[in-house]
Amino acid sequence: MMAGALMLGMGGVLLEGRAADKPNVIIILADDLGYADVGFQGLGDIPTPNLDRLASAGVRCTSGYVCWTACSPSRAGLITGQDPHRFGFYDNPNPILAANQGLPPGIMTIPRALQQQGYVTAGIGKWHLGTTPDRHPNRMGFTEWYGFLGGGHEYFPRDTYTTWNKGAKTKYPQRPWPEWFVNHTLPLVRNSDPVKTQRYLTDEFTREAVSFIKRHPQNPFFLYLSYNAPHSPYEVPEDEEALLDVNKMAKVPGVTAAQRRTYAAMITRLDKGVGEVLATLKASGLEEKTIIFFLSDNGGGHSGPGYYSSNHPLRGYKGDLYEGGIRVPFVVNWKGNLPAGSVYQHPVTSLDIGATALALAGGAPAQMKLDGVNLVPFISGQRKEPPHERVCVKRQGLGMVREGRYKLITGVGKRAQELYDVESDLGETKNLAAENPDLARRLDAAWQTWNAEMAPPLWKPVPEKEWKRPEYQPPLMPDELAVQP
Repeated sequence: MMAGALMLGMGGVLLEGRAADKPNVIIILADDLGYADVGFQGLGDIPTPNLDRLASAGVRCTSGYVCWTACSPSRAGLITGQDPHRFGFYDNPNPILAANQGLPPGIMTIPRALQQQGYVTAGIGKWHLGTTPDRHPNRMGFTEWYGFLGGGHEYFPRDTYTTWNKGAKTKYPQRPWPEWFVNHTLPLVRNSDPVKTQRYLTDEFTREAVSFIKRHPQNPFFLYLSYNAPHSPYEVPEDEEALLDVNKMAKVPGVTAAQRRTYAAMITRLDKGVGEVLATLKASGLEEKTIIFFLSDNGGGHSGPGYYSSNHPLRGYKGDLYEGGIRVPFVVNWKGNLPAGSVYQHPVTSLDIGATALALAGGAPAQMKLDGVNLVPFISGQRKEPPHERVCVKRQGLGMVREGRYKLITGVGKRAQELYDVESDLGETKNLAAENPDLARRLDAAWQTWNAEMAPPLWKPVPEKEWKRPEYQPPLMPDELAVQP
């Protein structure tokens, strides 16, 4: 049954013969994945056959945006369905063990809302939304959790560690430990119990996702598979890297072919994991009962040393309000219920994922005051108008607003507004603000109105010079913890 068979009903759709069914929901989230680093829209040097198959059998959203330009607030928006600034989430938690940083305790989340609709929920991988017990994933709506609570992690189980973003191996530093070490060596936990990894971390997360699906063949379930690949440190099994020809790597400014190959192999390993998840769904007879979203938490990073990604043909990188910082690979797949191989060009956002999931589960996104919309009627072709009149993003006093084909970068302290026609000028090379002052003023007013709705920050930044204070230090080294195999 294709999209033409869709009719209005529960959550915006009613499927023939399955009116009472609630689909399983899977979010597969990559970390710092470049816009050009997947086969279905890439430079051609990174083979991703399973992600390509997911895209070719689903809907590829070519104007897919995230709600922030870097890790933690973007994930806060995804997991709550609200713009993170609406509840004061303005930056990554730093230091990672700060007691007052992360999601506000008790906030309604998408997994918690789905639990109320009868879903069993699992989170696997990277959390980065707070490390205190009241911000633990189990307290935020996940029936099951397996992963790490910080913002990054080593990929191999071992006693030497890779300096974050620099690639140099180092032994345990002396206490007080630097923030990069604390953040990247917090133990993995199964729910609240520390666990000892047995294999490459991407494979570990894939194994857990496959196990969860097999243990819950009776839907409905919600699975948040939050890979930390291809985020630094850049590490991959040698056998995976050997499969790629270093001479066929795309030329990326400031990146050597060898560096690009390591990064590429991390993505191909993630792709194999996606293949295992898809195979498990098929073997379990769940393909037509499961809607899958794939995206990155932000654009690929390349604003300084230590990033090997490409956002071609977009301008900018992680941290930017240019397209390279906020436009990401974005796929929605629901076999038999969405038109296979279609391309959707109107802007959609990561905030739409929670609203879509909740609507399909029989919930009421409007009552939760979510900032997204149920995408299914739009990407199925049932509704022809764009899902959003405009899309707004904010970072550190600057803002982006996109309306139709035009995009304005504005905000306090910006020396000059930047206006681009991102349909005809995807690389944002020609600033049209001077020749279109009325349009720039109107878009600026729209962004300022949206910005006025946002809450003040939940926490004040901790000065970096204080990050080694005792309260920000774990009580034990990772290898000293009592862990389960």
